[in-house]
Amino acid sequence: MDEGTASSYYQPIPDKIPLKMRINLLRRVNYWKLVPLFKLLNGKRYKREAEFLITVGLIQTLRFGVPIKYEIKNGIASFDISPNLGENYLNYSRGKMTGKIEDDTRDLVNSIATIEARIKTKTSLILY
Repeated sequence: MDEGTASSYYQPIPDKIPLKMRINLLRRVNYWKLVPLFKLLNGKRYKREAEFLITVGLIQTLRFGVPIKYEIKNGIASFDISPNLGENYLNYSRGKMTGKIEDDTRDLVNSIATIEARIKTKTSLILY
């Protein structure tokens, strides 16, 4: 470089910051603190999903644009999040089913709320 300053130190500041670039305030909150709030707001849906999961054994869907998979196999419930648009899944929670419907439903509701809180606070590994 001859004279002057490096241009990489100076970047134009936009007048309006796009929505997707704004600070995610939930990122500053520990995900486990959101679980009770999520259960309060979405408790009915979580209960329906838990009952469906007990009956069918698999839920695969998108939550907040992130692929998730809830599965019960051989008495073990696993809750997975995909970091790469569904190519593979990483296990974020796992638990043994007790066989008591009320206890299992309550535990599944808590696990579903925990997974959604992890996704919303961005504490899960997302590669894309």
